[in-house]
Amino acid sequence: MESVLEGEAALAVASLRTNLSHLDTIVTIAPLLGLLGTVVGMIGSFSVMNIKAGQPQAITGGVGEALIATASGLCVATLAMIIYSYFNHRLDQLITNIEQTCLLLLGHIKQEKHHEVA
Repeated sequence: MESVLEGEAALAVASLRTNLSHLDTIVTIAPLLGLLGTVVGMIGSFSVMNIKAGQPQAITGGVGEALIATASGLCVATLAMIIYSYFNHRLDQLITNIEQTCLLLLGHIKQEKHHEVA
């Protein structure tokens, strides 16, 4: 009975963690995409500088694009991290509740068997 409960609890926990890993991936990738946008924007800025020397407006557009990409990536990562932390905490609480319930159930079953034997 104990091994069956442990197996079922492990399957339930694995099922709950499946979607949480997607959020973890978003937290990791979002800043990288923001940095990629920054690099692309900066490359664009310096390419314009080579072609249109003496036009600072052309350069600032690329820098602005780079900063927007960085800010967007950081905003997505921050929001995803907050959501991930919330659900990870909730998942830990659920796992603790499952473990406590299993222990209470096993204790109750052992007590009943002990009373039947006596």
